[in-house]
Amino acid sequence: MTLSRLTGADVVRFVQRQAQRLHVKRAKLMTTSLRSFLRYARYRGDIVPDLASVVPTVANWSMTAIPRAIPADAIRQLLASINQRTQWVAVTTLFCYCSLAGTESERSGKPRTR
Repeated sequence: MTLSRLTGADVVRFVQRQAQRLHVKRAKLMTTSLRSFLRYARYRGDIVPDLASVVPTVANWSMTAIPRAIPADAIRQLLASINQRTQWVAVTTLFCYCSLAGTESERSGKPRTR
């Protein structure tokens, strides 16, 4: 196939095939290089359409198995399992810690961090 006959669908198919067999970093490098090559080929007049714009980006999601929200039933079960006396001790301790941290940062002039 010659460059002048290359279509957007050809570019997308190529990237999809190649990306499957490459590590994410290598696939990203390949798409960046392909975009540069296609821009250069268009600059030279070897291709007319802007094929660099159809090169798909490589997805790189991390921690996709972590849910975005905890189901309401799981929260109810967790809250029901906590000993009420222990819960108040934990909340009071946390509150005191946060209050003391605020007082110390005000005295030292350092900003409070969250």
